[in-house]
Amino acid sequence: MLDKCYIKAYNIIAVRKVIYYRLLFIPQEREMKMKYGYMRVSTADKQEFTRQEFILKDYNLDMIFEEKISGTKKACNREEFEKMLEKLQQGDEVYFESMSRMARSMQDLIDTTNFIVKTKKAKVIFIKENLSIGGESGTDAMSALVFNIMGSFAQFERDLIA
Repeated sequence: MLDKCYIKAYNIIAVRKVIYYRLLFIPQEREMKMKYGYMRVSTADKQEFTRQEFILKDYNLDMIFEEKISGTKKACNREEFEKMLEKLQQGDEVYFESMSRMARSMQDLIDTTNFIVKTKKAKVIFIKENLSIGGESGTDAMSALVFNIMGSFAQFERDLIA
């Protein structure tokens, strides 16, 4: 009888420890929004981040992700871009020097922006184009039009290079 009581008490203590452990490690929501930057250059040997760094430094970003990889590779398949997406939470902002730094394909640009804005509920800011998508103000018709026109130019420029 004593052994059974000891086993029951041990099980209760073990369960409490697990519950306590789980309570300690529940992800806490941040109270302030984060500002992320993303920089990309196409080739490792020829190009540098200098121009993008110069532009992004004025925005007091909390974290900047950078990688040397072709813009023709889908954004969601880039290692550093994926890391940034994992960190994004509702209300955060993502800054790009230009649309072409996010993606060179119009479809990838639309899909990636929609994922950030609609799924992650974050705001996307393209500095060169002076355009912001999503966030508390949403996206108006004029912003959507400019986004599509400027995105088409980014893809057109890539097609000329290829």
